[in-house]
Amino acid sequence: MRNILYFKQNNNIIKIKGCENMPHIQVSLYPGRDDELKNKMAKELKNTIVEKIGIPKEAISVSIEDIEAEDFENTIQDRLKNEKNELILESDYIKE
Repeated sequence: MRNILYFKQNNNIIKIKGCENMPHIQVSLYPGRDDELKNKMAKELKNTIVEKIGIPKEAISVSIEDIEAEDFENTIQDRLKNEKNELILESDYIKE
């Protein structure tokens, strides 16, 4: 468990105290994708965060959850309302 996180941003070393597990990326999908594809996607997401933000890969976690198609829209909308998640990019059916 780490109490201090260092990362590089715009050629500056940034120090964040109290960070242990950050960031966490949560992906929700319809069922049907195999573990190999999910692992590849998780690694790509992690690499993108490392590349674009400069956070060390050791500080990034990824989870993938399968949600049945008939429950997907309501499940995500409920999470956005109840868990204080901020929707950054809308889709055709998930909107604020």
